[in-house]
Amino acid sequence: MPWLVLAWLGGVGALSLRLLLGWRRVVRTRRSGTAVLESRLLERFRNLERRMGLARPVRLLKSAAVSVPTVVGWLRPAILLPAGCLTGLSPSQLELLLAHELAHIRRWDHWVNLLQVAIETLLFYHPAVWWVSRCVREEREHCCDDLAVAACGDGVAYARALATMEELRQLEPQLALAATGGSLLERVRRLLGVGVEPRDWRRTAGGALWILAVLLTGAAVVLYLISPVRYEATTRLQIGRLMDVHWLREALTGSPPPPDTDDLPTQIQNLRSRTLIESLIKKEELAEDSRYTGAVDLAAAVLRDIRVSQVPASRLVDVRVLHTRPQKARDIAHTLANEFIEQNALLKQKETLDQLFFLQNQASGLERDVQKAEEALQSYRLRSGFVSFDSPNAVADDLLREQRALTEATSRQRATAMTLEVFQQHTNGGKPPEAFPPFAADPSLRQGQMDLFRLEADVEVILKSYGEQHPNVQEARAKVEAARSVLRQIALQQAAILESDAGVASAHEREQVLLVHECEERYAEWNKAKLDYDVLQRKAESSKALFSLVLGKMKQVELLQKDKSNNVRVVDQAATPQHPVYPLRPVANLLLGAAGLACVTGFFLPRTVRRREAEVAEPAEPGEPGASE
Repeated sequence: MPWLVLAWLGGVGALSLRLLLGWRRVVRTRRSGTAVLESRLLERFRNLERRMGLARPVRLLKSAAVSVPTVVGWLRPAILLPAGCLTGLSPSQLELLLAHELAHIRRWDHWVNLLQVAIETLLFYHPAVWWVSRCVREEREHCCDDLAVAACGDGVAYARALATMEELRQLEPQLALAATGGSLLERVRRLLGVGVEPRDWRRTAGGALWILAVLLTGAAVVLYLISPVRYEATTRLQIGRLMDVHWLREALTGSPPPPDTDDLPTQIQNLRSRTLIESLIKKEELAEDSRYTGAVDLAAAVLRDIRVSQVPASRLVDVRVLHTRPQKARDIAHTLANEFIEQNALLKQKETLDQLFFLQNQASGLERDVQKAEEALQSYRLRSGFVSFDSPNAVADDLLREQRALTEATSRQRATAMTLEVFQQHTNGGKPPEAFPPFAADPSLRQGQMDLFRLEADVEVILKSYGEQHPNVQEARAKVEAARSVLRQIALQQAAILESDAGVASAHEREQVLLVHECEERYAEWNKAKLDYDVLQRKAESSKALFSLVLGKMKQVELLQKDKSNNVRVVDQAATPQHPVYPLRPVANLLLGAAGLACVTGFFLPRTVRRREAEVAEPAEPGEPGASE
């Protein structure tokens, strides 16, 4: 904030002026009222320089403007010795104090002190800088005390010299280094090896908390005083979704979809876009508004007064506008909502046209793909030589029919071969024709067998009446032999017929096996062709389905293009605000709460320390443990 920068510049300027005045005082002290010391003291000082290991000599001057030995200067440092030291201190004590000052020069503390003062000036607002600076000054004095004791070898005498010097101590310029710098009591205790009782942290913390409470209260008061008066007007919008064909674009082209301009976070960003804000500035003539007079970036200044937030778990968006005048805040909120609705209508129209153009291009391409797929199916059907690839089909029916015919031919061949084999067994076995089995297929053979059996029965009947030599018997036997001869001729003819039938059945079986094999090869070719045909058919069906989907989407987009309604509408119109708001007061209230907490804590922490000290200091009652007798 500009006022913070001004406050920092003011603090730096004040401290720089203070340091400049101190530097002028140091220069004036060195140049006026100084005199050269007597040779005896200078000789002891030069011996002390050699013991301290200094590379170049340091000037030792007597001055009436200082009360303690002090180092002044940076390029040519000198030690100013007060006149009172020559009478108030013994030569050995004076030598110890001079050793302390020479230790400062040996350690280049005059340059370190200059850098330290510069840091304190620039970072004056930070408490840690002052605390670190105090710790550095204390440790610097301790180091110089150690060097002085190491050079002279008597810590007790050095402690006494410091105590004597404390009686002559006066305020010295900040840019000078004196032997009495730092906490003298702590330094004496350290030199004598006496432990220093640590300060209870609760006392320090209590004081720091009180200071912090004062600072926080002051900051809160400042925020209350400088908090500007603003009026807030709120318009609530409902943002619907447009038709999304990005998933269809990705499915058709394989490319990632473009950014979703209808996504609600994107729409919220569109509400804060520079294009919309610049249009708002023109409509409301905000360039001549006193609220934004002197703004370097007018659009950024207007945008800082606009807050856009989403209502949780909904597509409602609140647009809040701050302004010094309530009527203007309402007008800006109303104009911003209208401009956004118009912008969104243009966006909807552009998006719809883009989608329609894309779908039309895809529909043309898909229509060509469908035609090519149908032509590929017809061409493949003609090349393959198969009339149909539907199941069941003629190839499978032919195979099934030939397999059944093969089964029948095999059965017929086996039956014929078995009859022939049995007949040949009877014939080769010398069995009479009348003993042939009844499965002979010729009815004349069976009739001959029956006639032979009847004639033989007649012979038996005649033999019962006549003798063997009777003519009737001889005639009957002749008829039997004639019938047997006829039956034998019939059996031979039947055997030839059976052999012929067996050959025909065997040839028919072999022919049927070849036909079945051909049908099986034809069916295998059909199956292989059907696999390729199915691939082409699925591709054609996929193209048809995608083409139908694109046509359906085209109809929807065409209807959406004809629809002039907007997917953004105003739910709550901005009203003229009646009560002002103070943007900085919540921060001020938070600071006041923190200040109150710091006050309470800072009040009770020291009380606990005092209560404990009182308990320790309270004398024991008679009869209690620890009471004196």
